Amino acid sequence: MTQPREVSLWDPVVEMETRDDGTMLVWQAEPLGDYPARLNERLLHWAATAPDRIWMAERAGDGWATVSYAEAVRAVRAIGQVLLDRGLSAQRPLLILSGNSTSHALMALAAQHVGVPSAAISPAYALASTDYTKLRDIAEQLTPGMLFAEDAAPFAPAISAAFDAAIPLACARGGAADRETLDFDAMRRTEP
Repeated sequence: MTQPREVSLWDPVVEMETRDDGTMLVWQAEPLGDYPARLNERLLHWAATAPDRIWMAERAGDGWATVSYAEAVRAVRAIGQVLLDRGLSAQRPLLILSGNSTSHALMALAAQHVGVPSAAISPAYALASTDYTKLRDIAEQLTPGMLFAEDAAPFAPAISAAFDAAIPLACARGGAADRETLDFDAMRRTEP
């Protein structure tokens, strides 16, 4: 088992003012340091600095499925290439219909990495509804170029009802009979 490592804690220099009415104002006296222009810069940094360190983990049976920083960057670049090859853009974003997972995170980061907007939609719009009105409205407003559902089976009726059959579906499990289905693992193996 890996031992916890020392972590240096930030000790901010703060200033305070207490007003007559008891209101307390607190602010940081030091200017903020540099910060990345894009979130993915930190992912790239840690992939170069600590490539084997775990970036994300999720339960898998009795254990954990982990993704290292290096694996995450490889996947983000590969999936990003698929999104670009499929013509996704601000006019044709990625729509994610899935709960939180490593796959969901990789899809969203891949989109961000290549400049494609993504929208994570609450699974309840697809799983709890029977008329899919909200999902149809979302589809009309966002005009997605691709859908992602980690496990497509529970979402298949909603996807068929709310989204044009020309919109491909990326998934790790399952598929949709009425549209092209892209295998998530194959997307991860794409040459960027």
